[in-house]
Amino acid sequence: MKKESEDGMFELNFLSLMTFFIYCTLFIFRCEPSFAQALDKITVALPGGKTIKTLVADNSKTRALGLMGYSHLKPDEGMVFIFENYETHMMWMKNMLISIDIIWLDEEKEIVDIIPSIPPCRNDPCPIYGPSAPSKYVLEISDRASSLYHLQKGLKLKFP
Repeated sequence: MKKESEDGMFELNFLSLMTFFIYCTLFIFRCEPSFAQALDKITVALPGGKTIKTLVADNSKTRALGLMGYSHLKPDEGMVFIFENYETHMMWMKNMLISIDIIWLDEEKEIVDIIPSIPPCRNDPCPIYGPSAPSKYVLEISDRASSLYHLQKGLKLKFP
Protein backbone atom coordinates (compact mmCIF):
# COMPACT_ATOMS: atom_id res chain seq x y z
CA MET A 1 0.00 0.00 0.00
CA LYS A 2 2.83 2.35 0.82
CA LYS A 3 4.39 1.68 -2.61
CA GLU A 4 1.22 2.85 -4.36
CA SER A 5 1.29 6.08 -2.39
CA GLU A 6 4.92 6.67 -3.30
CA ASP A 7 4.22 5.90 -6.98
CA GLY A 8 1.20 8.22 -6.92
CA MET A 9 3.30 10.95 -5.30
CA PHE A 10 6.02 10.45 -7.92
CA GLU A 11 3.47 10.77 -10.74
CA LEU A 12 2.00 13.92 -9.21
CA ASN A 13 5.42 15.49 -8.71
CA PHE A 14 6.51 14.53 -12.23
CA LEU A 15 3.36 16.09 -13.73
CA SER A 16 3.79 19.21 -11.64
CA LEU A 17 7.41 19.48 -12.68
CA MET A 18 6.56 18.99 -16.38
CA THR A 19 3.79 21.60 -16.19
CA PHE A 20 6.17 24.04 -14.52
CA PHE A 21 8.81 23.36 -17.21
CA ILE A 22 6.31 24.01 -20.02
CA TYR A 23 5.16 27.32 -18.50
CA CYS A 24 8.75 28.43 -17.97
CA THR A 25 9.62 27.57 -21.57
CA LEU A 26 6.63 29.52 -22.88
CA PHE A 27 7.54 32.50 -20.71
CA ILE A 28 11.19 32.47 -21.74
CA PHE A 29 10.46 32.22 -25.45
CA ARG A 30 7.36 34.44 -25.24
CA CYS A 31 5.57 32.34 -27.80
CA GLU A 32 3.53 34.28 -30.32
CA PRO A 33 0.10 33.03 -31.31
CA SER A 34 0.63 30.12 -33.68
CA PHE A 35 -0.88 31.83 -36.70
CA ALA A 36 1.86 34.50 -36.59
CA GLN A 37 4.48 31.99 -37.69
CA ALA A 38 2.68 31.54 -41.02
CA LEU A 39 2.23 35.25 -41.74
CA ASP A 40 4.40 37.20 -44.13
CA LYS A 41 6.64 39.80 -42.57
CA ILE A 42 7.62 43.16 -44.01
CA THR A 43 9.53 46.19 -42.79
CA VAL A 44 7.78 49.55 -42.74
CA ALA A 45 10.14 52.50 -43.19
CA LEU A 46 9.18 55.64 -41.27
CA PRO A 47 10.19 59.21 -42.06
CA GLY A 48 13.53 59.83 -40.37
CA GLY A 49 14.94 56.37 -41.06
CA LYS A 50 13.39 54.30 -38.26
CA THR A 51 11.71 51.00 -39.19
CA ILE A 52 8.96 48.79 -37.80
CA LYS A 53 8.97 45.01 -38.33
CA THR A 54 5.41 43.98 -39.11
CA LEU A 55 3.31 40.92 -39.71
CA VAL A 56 1.04 41.14 -42.74
CA ALA A 57 -2.72 40.61 -42.49
CA ASP A 58 -3.88 40.49 -46.10
CA ASN A 59 -6.88 38.16 -46.10
CA SER A 60 -10.16 37.99 -44.18
CA LYS A 61 -8.89 35.39 -41.69
CA THR A 62 -5.65 37.15 -40.76
CA ARG A 63 -7.38 40.53 -40.64
CA ALA A 64 -10.08 39.11 -38.32
CA LEU A 65 -7.45 37.71 -35.94
CA GLY A 66 -5.15 40.71 -36.08
CA LEU A 67 -3.04 41.00 -32.94
CA MET A 68 -5.42 39.00 -30.73
CA GLY A 69 -3.50 37.00 -28.18
CA TYR A 70 -0.38 39.16 -28.17
CA SER A 71 0.66 40.09 -24.64
CA HIS A 72 3.32 42.58 -25.72
CA LEU A 73 4.66 44.53 -28.70
CA LYS A 74 8.01 46.26 -28.84
CA PRO A 75 7.99 49.85 -30.18
CA ASP A 76 9.48 48.57 -33.45
CA GLU A 77 6.88 45.79 -33.98
CA GLY A 78 3.38 45.79 -35.41
CA MET A 79 0.97 44.52 -38.02
CA VAL A 80 0.00 45.91 -41.43
CA PHE A 81 -3.54 45.23 -42.64
CA ILE A 82 -3.78 45.29 -46.43
CA PHE A 83 -7.25 45.71 -47.89
CA GLU A 84 -8.44 45.19 -51.46
CA ASN A 85 -10.65 48.28 -51.40
CA TYR A 86 -9.96 51.93 -50.69
CA GLU A 87 -12.68 52.77 -48.15
CA THR A 88 -13.30 53.52 -44.48
CA HIS A 89 -11.88 50.49 -42.67
CA MET A 90 -13.18 50.15 -39.12
CA MET A 91 -11.19 48.38 -36.39
CA TRP A 92 -12.02 47.07 -32.92
CA MET A 93 -10.15 45.70 -29.93
CA LYS A 94 -12.14 42.50 -29.29
CA ASN A 95 -10.00 39.84 -27.53
CA MET A 96 -6.97 42.15 -27.43
CA LEU A 97 -4.63 41.97 -24.45
CA ILE A 98 -2.68 45.19 -25.01
CA SER A 99 -3.28 48.83 -25.93
CA ILE A 100 -2.11 49.91 -29.39
CA ASP A 101 -1.93 52.88 -31.75
CA ILE A 102 -3.87 52.50 -35.00
CA ILE A 103 -2.72 54.36 -38.11
CA TRP A 104 -4.75 54.52 -41.34
CA LEU A 105 -2.94 55.03 -44.67
CA ASP A 106 -4.27 55.89 -48.11
CA GLU A 107 -3.33 54.25 -51.42
CA GLU A 108 -0.07 56.23 -51.52
CA LYS A 109 0.78 55.08 -47.95
CA GLU A 110 0.22 58.57 -46.59
CA ILE A 111 -1.14 58.76 -43.05
CA VAL A 112 -4.79 59.89 -43.13
CA ASP A 113 -5.58 59.33 -39.45
CA ILE A 114 -4.09 58.13 -36.16
CA ILE A 115 -5.82 57.06 -32.97
CA PRO A 116 -3.25 56.52 -30.20
CA SER A 117 -3.46 54.41 -27.05
CA ILE A 118 -6.59 52.41 -27.82
CA PRO A 119 -7.24 50.09 -24.87
CA PRO A 120 -8.35 46.46 -25.14
CA CYS A 121 -12.10 45.86 -25.11
CA ARG A 122 -13.14 44.48 -21.73
CA ASN A 123 -16.95 44.38 -22.20
CA ASP A 124 -19.36 43.83 -25.07
CA PRO A 125 -20.28 45.64 -27.14
CA CYS A 126 -16.76 46.74 -28.10
CA PRO A 127 -16.21 50.24 -29.48
CA ILE A 128 -15.40 50.47 -33.17
CA TYR A 129 -12.67 52.86 -34.33
CA GLY A 130 -12.44 54.40 -37.76
CA PRO A 131 -10.52 57.00 -39.71
CA SER A 132 -11.70 60.43 -40.80
CA ALA A 133 -10.86 59.51 -44.43
CA PRO A 134 -10.82 56.37 -46.59
CA SER A 135 -7.80 54.08 -46.35
CA LYS A 136 -6.16 51.14 -48.10
CA TYR A 137 -3.82 50.09 -45.26
CA VAL A 138 -3.96 50.04 -41.49
CA LEU A 139 -0.87 49.87 -39.31
CA GLU A 140 -1.19 48.71 -35.71
CA ILE A 141 1.81 49.46 -33.51
CA SER A 142 2.66 49.44 -29.85
CA ASP A 143 0.93 51.88 -27.50
CA ARG A 144 2.37 55.42 -27.84
CA ALA A 145 4.82 54.40 -30.61
CA SER A 146 3.18 56.87 -33.00
CA SER A 147 4.21 59.66 -30.63
CA LEU A 148 7.67 58.15 -30.12
CA TYR A 149 8.23 58.18 -33.90
CA HIS A 150 6.55 61.62 -34.36
CA LEU A 151 4.00 60.20 -36.78
CA GLN A 152 1.26 62.55 -37.94
CA LYS A 153 -1.27 63.01 -40.73
CA GLY A 154 0.31 63.73 -44.09
CA LEU A 155 3.55 61.77 -43.54
CA LYS A 156 4.30 58.94 -45.96
CA LEU A 157 5.49 55.49 -44.96
CA LYS A 158 7.31 53.04 -47.22
CA PHE A 159 6.81 49.29 -47.54
CA PRO A 160 6.49 46.76 -50.37
